[in-house]
Amino acid sequence: MDKLKLFTPFADFPKHILKTEFECCGVKHLPKGLKIYHYIDRLTGVTLNDLPNGFTLEFNPTKFLKGNNFEQINRIELIESVQKLSDLYRTNFNFWEVSGFDFNSNLELEHKPALYINYLGSLKNWTQIIDVNGKTYHTKSNTKGLIFYDKSLEFIKRKQDIPIQFENKNILRIEASINKEISKIKALEKMKTMSNFTTKENYQQLPKLWLSMYEEVEKNEKEIYLQNLTKKENDMLTAIEKYTLNGYRNKLKIEYPKQFPYHFKQLEKLVEKVKEFRIKNGIISLMDELNSKMRCRANELILEA
Repeated sequence: MDKLKLFTPFADFPKHILKTEFECCGVKHLPKGLKIYHYIDRLTGVTLNDLPNGFTLEFNPTKFLKGNNFEQINRIELIESVQKLSDLYRTNFNFWEVSGFDFNSNLELEHKPALYINYLGSLKNWTQIIDVNGKTYHTKSNTKGLIFYDKSLEFIKRKQDIPIQFENKNILRIEASINKEISKIKALEKMKTMSNFTTKENYQQLPKLWLSMYEEVEKNEKEIYLQNLTKKENDMLTAIEKYTLNGYRNKLKIEYPKQFPYHFKQLEKLVEKVKEFRIKNGIISLMDELNSKMRCRANELILEA
């Protein structure tokens, strides 16, 4: 977790801590003479905003606890990170509201992350941005974001030391960002405060959401056409290439509301046939590898919570 943003409507942040630990780095003037004061603790990188209606605090829990954000923390370590922050600033942040966060994980891949990123297509109703670091998707209101990038390359460009356990490995970072309106996301509706956020049952929703956002991204790697297929199987492969596998599943569910389980089984049989052909002929599918490792990692994160 690279970002955690908390909010309280109460003016309960210790003023003496604010004065001794934080440096004012800007003031924003609002209508009716209201102001927002921006503060930063240069030592920890924690930022604090003094608003007319309360306080917001933002920090990187992983870096705060581990000293770098290449590694990752689990639910117990997140609780430890917030407790450490509470002790440092003499404020119980467990009762502050969660107003934004990044949930991410690393995947170790067989090849350079750029090869996989090239096959990631569009995400319906989301804006896509491609740069030298990777690929970013975000909603029009910037409520949610999904980012894919080469974590090792990021550290190299910043001239930071890569942790020894990740050296000479192909590490793809996939990051889901929730920037606001958390309560409007069904999977997160019970996660108002920090203490809600870190219960086992609630925290397990994060990897599920992370995976579901990934699954919606179109994958542009073309399917392999086999010989001796029936017309129906060829039609299905054509539809997969046109709509993507996930998109074609949704299409079948809409077109055949009662018979779609049967069509799903036929589709799964065809997908397995293609996979067997690839394995038999030594054909590497980057998207099969990425999909498999994403789903496996999400399941691990759910079980580890």
